[in-house]
Amino acid sequence: MTVEPVVEVIERVVRSERDLDAESLAALCGEAGWEPAGSTVQPFPRKWSHGKLQASVFSEGADHFLEFVFQVIPPDWDNPEYAEAVEGEYSAEIESIHRIREGLLAAVGAGYSIEEVPDVKEDAVDFIESGCWKIVRGYLSIGVAHADEDAPILLLARLRQS
Repeated sequence: MTVEPVVEVIERVVRSERDLDAESLAALCGEAGWEPAGSTVQPFPRKWSHGKLQASVFSEGADHFLEFVFQVIPPDWDNPEYAEAVEGEYSAEIESIHRIREGLLAAVGAGYSIEEVPDVKEDAVDFIESGCWKIVRGYLSIGVAHADEDAPILLLARLRQS
């Protein structure tokens, strides 16, 4: 899986000298070659896709951030991938997110300094395995998330400005 489309958005966000609102984050996705996905909520799209990659723009009060989803495993015990993930303590998914993380950090680190931070900056995500890095003016949290048996398993990254 290529991480270049995600890297391009990350670089645009961390290079910004101003705080970006949700509409500005969405515009950066479009400028980086992402396509609006699903129904578009006016005045700008909040869901984006680039091949199999998904991105969403979220707002929590005055805080705006991007979420990139690399893989979704639907909650279905009849699906062997889901059952093996849960019963195997997410070992394959953790390996996958580590490979994705290494690729992202290597690509972004070629142009920016990256510092690992001890606490993940995402309280709202039920991460099973995660890490967080400060990149210039942003925090990138990467991990495997699974809230409960009714929720999908997600391999994702969240990017916030600091």
